[in-house]
Amino acid sequence: LDSIFTHGFPVDSLRYVPFCDDTEFKLQAAIVQTGSKVKVEVFEASVFNDVFLSGLDKQLIINYNALRKKLTGFPGMRVGNIVEPNNNAGNWEN
Repeated sequence: LDSIFTHGFPVDSLRYVPFCDDTEFKLQAAIVQTGSKVKVEVFEASVFNDVFLSGLDKQLIINYNALRKKLTGFPGMRVGNIVEPNNNAGNWEN
């Protein structure tokens, strides 16, 4: 961790959604077996739009949630995938 964060960085606070009153990201980890029978460690971190967009125009949030559900199936931000590995390709959703 010393090479990633500066001395004194509050690493324990990474689980909290910034500016959202101690609301935590949903964090999951698992081991998934691929089609070739290789076991791969996977993780997923996510938060709903309603959480980090709280305080903004409610109708705009509703519209944005509908768009995100249509495009990605998830009305929020998510990184990783708890179901399938992606060979370190990354998968921040657009």
